[in-house]
Amino acid sequence: MPTKEILMSHPVSTLRAEIAKANLSQKADKNLFKRAVSKMRKDELIAVMLAPAYKDRFHHIKMREKPVGKKPLKKVRYPAVDKAKSAAVADSDDDAPAPKKKRAPRRPTTPVLEAPSFSRTST
Repeated sequence: MPTKEILMSHPVSTLRAEIAKANLSQKADKNLFKRAVSKMRKDELIAVMLAPAYKDRFHHIKMREKPVGKKPLKKVRYPAVDKAKSAAVADSDDDAPAPKKKRAPRRPTTPVLEAPSFSRTST
């Protein structure tokens, strides 16, 4: 027989599916089904499943084990760049920081001596 702890270990979608498989009728017992199964919360679903009239229909449900998540594999987008970076890190044995790149010198700007003048008089 399922206990409340066993049923609480399952998600709501699983509990709704189990009620659908058991073919419980909302019309037969209006005291338990105060609203539609799709609208019920988890505690209401568990109350229906643990009711004495329906308890024997859910004896097959076992405790749900938590899934052990795998670490996602790191996708190597540019393998040549990753190799070069790892080689550079392996080559630099000392703890000295890498020198910063120098910026290119700025181009000298040409001064504007006079603005061109326009006249509207026709010649």
